[in-house]
Amino acid sequence: MTYSEGIFHLIALLCTLLVEGAGMALWASFAYSRPWYATGCALVVNLIVHTLFWYSQSNFAAEGSWGLYRAELLVVLLEGMVYFRFLSLRGITPWLLSFCLNLASFLAGLLLWQIIL
Repeated sequence: MTYSEGIFHLIALLCTLLVEGAGMALWASFAYSRPWYATGCALVVNLIVHTLFWYSQSNFAAEGSWGLYRAELLVVLLEGMVYFRFLSLRGITPWLLSFCLNLASFLAGLLLWQIIL
């Protein structure tokens, strides 16, 4: 079965939203005073950043694996800045949280693509 680029994006986006939304909900239920706000923030930022990354990845793909790692680092920094600003997280927490959530969704995506492809 072959899938269109739009279907691939939808599958990847849903996987990302599920993993990072659940991860943020889990973290926020223990470490944040407003878990629904934190989860909503994670879902909105991932909806935007994932879509921007997905449709600009050809710019990074020309550099091979290093381009992908550079793009992922940019995603972690952008999401960390959003968590810093909108969740008022301080220190290394917003970027560490963003790194952990993105690592989880990256690994889930690798597993998912092995199953689909």
